[in-house]
Amino acid sequence: MIKKNIKTGIIIPYPAFEEKKYKDELLALVTHLKSLTLESILHNKVFRVSFNRSIRQDDVVDDLTLIIAYIKVKVESEVTKLVNSLNVRATKINLFNRNAFTNLIQESFKTSPVIELEPLNIEQELKLWAYENARLIKSIPQQMLNKVADSVVIAVRNRHSISTLAGSLHKAFDIGKHRAKIIARDQIAKLNGCLTRHRNLALGITQYKWLTCRDERVRASHIVLEGKICSWADSSTFKNNINDISWQQRSSIGGATFHPGLDIMCRCTSIAIL
Repeated sequence: MIKKNIKTGIIIPYPAFEEKKYKDELLALVTHLKSLTLESILHNKVFRVSFNRSIRQDDVVDDLTLIIAYIKVKVESEVTKLVNSLNVRATKINLFNRNAFTNLIQESFKTSPVIELEPLNIEQELKLWAYENARLIKSIPQQMLNKVADSVVIAVRNRHSISTLAGSLHKAFDIGKHRAKIIARDQIAKLNGCLTRHRNLALGITQYKWLTCRDERVRASHIVLEGKICSWADSSTFKNNINDISWQQRSSIGGATFHPGLDIMCRCTSIAIL
């Protein structure tokens, strides 16, 4: 049997700068929501009187409803601005990925081949990403304000003090900040990973080697795929080396059934097999 020689390309880098910008903008939205909430609830004398009275009379719903509506209106323009910037952000990530892929081909073949770097499904991928992230951005104020309302209701029903309510609100917004960071990291990685897959397939590159970050944060289902040969056409299979004839199921070793970057918060990357 003639053994194949593996020629691997360089790794497509990660657009960390775009992630940081996205994260900062989402965190700014959460911080604004928090500021408005504290001002409208904890620092609002009218609400505090209503809250203290409601502990005895169960009468704070009207004030809370007005406050939630007020906050929604105040952050609406900020949410709209973020949503409207998604197409530009997606285009920048695509340009980053395209340039990195061009460098990969030139470095690997020591030439500048005429290649099609914009597969037809790239545009569709960018639109899908913008659509999904618009939903995620709009969900941030909705989820945060739901937590605010829940915190007030729980405080009233359990006759908690305003200071106890304050602790609950601060905790809720800490969770909101964590979610904003997750969205930024997860979504940038997903788009970069999808673009890498499309460009590999467009050039007839059908296989890649899985590479983890090799640190303590890597999940067990990703560690087992380290160095495995994988197929862009089927994320459920792997081979131990390029000369293996048959593919094995990733489930047999507890491996993730996603391509690098597509599992939630995945930091793994692919090395194209040329």
